[in-house]
Amino acid sequence: MPRGVERALARHRQRYEAELERLLDAAIAVMRAQDTANPSVGDILAESGLSTTAFYRHFPTKDDLFVTLLQRAHERTLRRLEERMAASSGPSERIEAWVRAVLDLVRDDDTLTANRPFLLAHPRLLEQFPEEITAGFDALSAPLAADLVDGLGVLPDTASAMARLAMQHVFGVCIDRAALRRPIDDELVDAVVAYTSRAVLGTQAAVEVRQ
Repeated sequence: MPRGVERALARHRQRYEAELERLLDAAIAVMRAQDTANPSVGDILAESGLSTTAFYRHFPTKDDLFVTLLQRAHERTLRRLEERMAASSGPSERIEAWVRAVLDLVRDDDTLTANRPFLLAHPRLLEQFPEEITAGFDALSAPLAADLVDGLGVLPDTASAMARLAMQHVFGVCIDRAALRRPIDDELVDAVVAYTSRAVLGTQAAVEVRQ
């Protein structure tokens, strides 16, 4: 390919990516400023300074943009989960680290305000984009499932089911706190950690008895 064409394509990609990031950043800014999980395309465009054509060049619908934002949020949360679990020793400690890392989404006023729009949009997006949202959910529960297999010898299918149930419980607590606009306090964090640990480890004990 001629170098001139390569340079032109590279500039086009850079403009395309920069435009995409402007739309995503604008959506986040509007969602936080308006405290809403469902901002209008018009408000997003006004914040970004881009055109309607630019918006639909990247996203077929507004909710496709939200899915992209939620997927990125899942990726950030996953990195935090993995870092916390890697710094912990023993199955019980790693389960606790996993729970606490998820609950960090609503740990204080700042994080709750930042994450509230995404938490409240989650049920609606799950209904409209079940495959994409479920994949992100499964990715967040995967570190816990892997630890149950490696640390406790749980069968992979059982571990995945246990981790998914734990994720639904802990994430549900986050959504409740976001809806109430109440950061989670230490007492509730400890209670959720204790409940989840008992549920996961208790299920493992029941599996061992049946075997």
